[in-house]
Amino acid sequence: MSPADGCQQSEQAVGCRDNGERDNLGDPDLLRLGTVYCTQHPQFGVVRQLGPLVRLAAAARAHRRHAPLLGEHTDEVLAELGFSSGEIKGLRERGIVR
Repeated sequence: MSPADGCQQSEQAVGCRDNGERDNLGDPDLLRLGTVYCTQHPQFGVVRQLGPLVRLAAAARAHRRHAPLLGEHTDEVLAELGFSSGEIKGLRERGIVR
């Protein structure tokens, strides 16, 4: 049995199928449940994103923001790791980080 055959049998056994991410972004049930949501991306405008398919009742909803641009949070992350602003500037000047 091929992996594809195994997936198909599993899907039939549990009565579901994977629509693929592109189909899921327009799924009316996922839109109604808030699993698909929109964010404003500084480079691409309004972007639909697929959130977690499983949510625990007591778990807080994740903060939803756009996918980061390359280097967008570099300074923040390095500062949290203990790098000084001068060290970060030096790493950037040497092309080690963006």
